[in-house]
Amino acid sequence: MELKIQKCAVLSFSRSQDVIRFDYSLDDSALKHVTSIRDLRVVVNTHFNPHDHVSHICNKAIAMLGFVLRASKNFRSANTLDFLYRTVIRPILEYASIVWSPYYKTHIEAIKRIKTRGLRIHGLHLGVQYMDAPVAELRRSLDLAPLQERKRTDDLIFLYKIVNGDTDCSKLTKLLDYSVPRGPRLRDIFGRRIQNKRYSYMSSIPRVSREGNLRDNSIDILGSFCDAFKPKVQNSL
Repeated sequence: MELKIQKCAVLSFSRSQDVIRFDYSLDDSALKHVTSIRDLRVVVNTHFNPHDHVSHICNKAIAMLGFVLRASKNFRSANTLDFLYRTVIRPILEYASIVWSPYYKTHIEAIKRIKTRGLRIHGLHLGVQYMDAPVAELRRSLDLAPLQERKRTDDLIFLYKIVNGDTDCSKLTKLLDYSVPRGPRLRDIFGRRIQNKRYSYMSSIPRVSREGNLRDNSIDILGSFCDAFKPKVQNSL
């Protein structure tokens, strides 16, 4: 595989202020050191937190919202705008959220503001003033689940795919810590490991494992069919 040196960089992961720096080269060309980089459309930084990625997707979503608003000003159907929001705006804000799921309040609120802005723009097409748009009512009428519910749904579906082999990745499967029940009242499927740091506590595998333990009784991670699993998760939230 041929690598483009211009697109290669060195990123060191550390929570320390003093990062050990080593100069790397490729084909006798020195690689630049960066504090953040985009990999498979997800921005990762040296501290391994979602700050840079959240800023990136919020700025991109705001720009796309502006484009949708300008392009749809003559649209008469509010359903068309709803379709554009679901297919153009929301994927920007939720792509690969399993990896970077926000846990700081400031990041959660930033994403919520973008979604609220989208609903207010939808209200404009219904003849409502921008700031007077009934956001909660619009969300219910359009059947748009809140951010936290969509995050939980994505986490549980991701966990289901790992457990049932729909995601072909043995390394992820090995990271799951299954729990052996010691009594009839214990319903936890996954073990509860102590995480000393918040970023490790909120990382993907520990977080989806907790969601699996907190699931509703009607949700069977081990025995459901994939097509029936998602509706059960959505109905339980």
